[in-house]
Amino acid sequence: MKDRTSTTPVTKTVPGTELTTSSASTAVEKRPGRLLVEYFGDLGPATRHLDMVPVRTMVTAMGRISKVGIVGDDVNPRAIVCLTGSDGESAQCTVDTEHYLDLFDYLVEGTFVVLRGTVRRPLSTMPAVIDVMVIRSAQDICAQAGVVSA
Repeated sequence: MKDRTSTTPVTKTVPGTELTTSSASTAVEKRPGRLLVEYFGDLGPATRHLDMVPVRTMVTAMGRISKVGIVGDDVNPRAIVCLTGSDGESAQCTVDTEHYLDLFDYLVEGTFVVLRGTVRRPLSTMPAVIDVMVIRSAQDICAQAGVVSA
């Protein structure tokens, strides 16, 4: 019988993850596109990983902005945002020129936000992306809830 209590590290590569080794420990880097999102499906409200949601579906996602990349120029600014959930799963989100000027105040790394947008897959081999239309900080939502309940 094989001893399954061994403490040797697993060397098998799992599709969709990359193993990175540091001097102290071994960490697993999760692939983007697995953030949990909410949307209205055929049978009503549903919660799924982003990569399981159909294209052109409006979704709501919640998490911390972990990276912001500003692309384009002064005339046509755009942003690429990495949103990371509390479980470490993430999603790439794009803010186009049309929405950038309205949303750039919220594009700050470390800010906890709730965003809404549509699902897009640039290529079939790439993870799903959220094209952002609305971003609100969690502080704004909590402040509004306090005013409504008072």
